[in-house]
Amino acid sequence: MIFNPNARKGRGGKKFLSDIKSVMGGRGEIIVTENVQDIPRAISRLKDIDFNVLGLYGGDGTAFHTLTNYIQQDGYRPLPQVLLLRGGTMNVVMAYFKSGLGPSEMFKKLLEKAQKGEPFETVPVNLLRVNDYYGFTVGLAMPAKLVAAYQEGGDIGMNKSFRITARLIASSLVEGEYSRRLFAPMPARLWVEGKEAPLKSFSLIMASTINNCGLGFHPFYRAEEKPGFFHFLATDEKPGRIVRHIGSFRKAEAIKGLSVVDEVASQVRMEFPEPGKVMMEGEFFEASEVVIRTGPRINLIVG
Repeated sequence: MIFNPNARKGRGGKKFLSDIKSVMGGRGEIIVTENVQDIPRAISRLKDIDFNVLGLYGGDGTAFHTLTNYIQQDGYRPLPQVLLLRGGTMNVVMAYFKSGLGPSEMFKKLLEKAQKGEPFETVPVNLLRVNDYYGFTVGLAMPAKLVAAYQEGGDIGMNKSFRITARLIASSLVEGEYSRRLFAPMPARLWVEGKEAPLKSFSLIMASTINNCGLGFHPFYRAEEKPGFFHFLATDEKPGRIVRHIGSFRKAEAIKGLSVVDEVASQVRMEFPEPGKVMMEGEFFEASEVVIRTGPRINLIVG
């Protein structure tokens, strides 16, 4: 197991570590990563261990960094079953699979199953490959700016998420400065499966292999339509018009009446005049060319 003691600012991590050590009885191994720079060394250590479940204590960002490093080092060879324990501030992936158990409860439940020789309940999910990074969801333009606003100041949590989202919606309805800034158009050329899209600037760009982006929004209603593909959404619309269709984002419905690229794809390429922020699972990198592909398929343990 990869254990991130800084997840959720360390709250609950020490108790979780104490709980699972008391029930593991020497079976398995826990590798503590104090920062992102520790992850490549932790992945190298895994190569000396015989295991079939890769457990991750942390949030979506921990999953992003660990899976990226694992695949970069080991390629697309069969991946172990992946267990994401809800130890972070952002746990969007496991929230989608309605895994409501806390990390200690989930771990103990699965350990009992293993001791009885019972199989785990798993769900096959494709990862996204975005340039050379791996995760489940990617966002540019407004989604990246919204997450950056959420992370400003360091005081993160569900209350702040709701406050920022409510502020954005209210500002969008009156075309206020806040929404104009977050939805500012991002010039780009876009190709979906090799065919260039007619839009030349974008206020929102998103892609995912799961139908969840947090806070009750489910815009990726086609994410599971075709195995080995992902759902891609992009628009050049102004914030007011987007927000007036917010019900579709919440109810997992097609977005009608907007200028939108809405495709199930295996490859999307974008070129930007200058490097821009790319957000995956709450983590960022910059790029002037972004290629989104279908990544390897993993089995997520959900129960």
